[in-house]
Amino acid sequence: AESSLMVKSLANDEIERDLHRSLPEHPAFQANNKIGIEALRRVLCAYAARNPQIGYCQAMNIVTSVLLIYTNEEEAFWLLVAICERLLPDYYNTKVVGALVDQGVMDHLVLTHLPDLHAKISDLGMLNLISLSWFLTLFLSVMPYHTAVY
Repeated sequence: AESSLMVKSLANDEIERDLHRSLPEHPAFQANNKIGIEALRRVLCAYAARNPQIGYCQAMNIVTSVLLIYTNEEEAFWLLVAICERLLPDYYNTKVVGALVDQGVMDHLVLTHLPDLHAKISDLGMLNLISLSWFLTLFLSVMPYHTAVY
């Protein structure tokens, strides 16, 4: 993990930009708390080094932040590996194909079960725009994280 911090890469640059956007409402990830931010940096950089094909995808910071609230760094790392490589292998890459497929399923479900809502959202062209981050953050960005993990 420590050696991955020293590597100059696009993934590490993107991680640095996103660190302070990771659950800023939680004390562990506020600017004055270096412990949570540094743990998040280590886990994300270690993952980017482990899997350079994925490297880093913006929503990974939110998911990893929540993992770090409930687990130690090593467990958070291996849970992130499981999420990105086994559970949702097509979510975290440049094309986010898995999330786009799930958006299509959600669009169909809203059309089928909530046609009036679907018509209004479709007129605005908003469903795909707003829901991609929901899927990529595993709904942690729109639900209280203590609720979303249960």
